Amino acid sequence: MRLLISLCVLFIILLSPIQVQARVTVADQINEQQASYQTAVSRYSVANQQKLKNLSEQISQVNKNYTDQLERTLTIQGQILDEYQSREDDPKRIQNQLLYHTPRDQLSNGAVEKARYWLTFAQEAVAYQAAHQYIFNLRGESAIKADGRSLVNQLKSDLKILTQKALNAQIMVKKVINEK
Repeated sequence: MRLLISLCVLFIILLSPIQVQARVTVADQINEQQASYQTAVSRYSVANQQKLKNLSEQISQVNKNYTDQLERTLTIQGQILDEYQSREDDPKRIQNQLLYHTPRDQLSNGAVEKARYWLTFAQEAVAYQAAHQYIFNLRGESAIKADGRSLVNQLKSDLKILTQKALNAQIMVKKVINEK
């Protein structure tokens, strides 16, 4: 009897529909936040809706300007590193390296690769930040200033972290250039 009950339970478990949960993507999270924002802001006065819209545009503009500037800076650093590497790969220098190979040349190659890694890392971080959308987490019309400050502080924090990544890349490029 126990065996029959166990088999029935096992059979029911095997035939019951399996619930598959899909992975939540960043786009899903943004869409959810945007929908929540739209629902909340629709209950705000027209004046406060305009304030939120203006602040959102300012935040987006600051983010765009800052990431554009960092992107230009990192591109220039990449060009400097490319130029340095092309000069290092000059045929006369390569010929001299074959005759007088030193451990310092090995260090130079490792430093160039490390600098290139940090440049790529910083460029990816800048691209991610440029695509970032700042959406208010609204708590009510009476807390509109605090909600605005919170979003501005989040932007400041993100840009500070991004700046540190770009500075790390710059430090690595400087080390390579000043190594000689």
